[in-house]
Amino acid sequence: MKKDATPGSAEDFDFFTTTGDNIYPHDEKLVTEDEMRETMNLFQDRSAISNLPIYPVRGNHDCYFDD
Repeated sequence: MKKDATPGSAEDFDFFTTTGDNIYPHDEKLVTEDEMRETMNLFQDRSAISNLPIYPVRGNHDCYFDD
């Protein structure tokens, strides 16, 4: 949507917010670096949004692990 947006349109957003439950680790008490990297790559590997600020909302599945 962002990459095809007309400048100044609603699709030409400046940031985005996640709505929680951003990661589901295999071991809910110990998320791995690979799992975190995989989640972040969803945002960073898309050139149209890779430089946008991300404002994540913490969901209950994001609260199981300590780090």
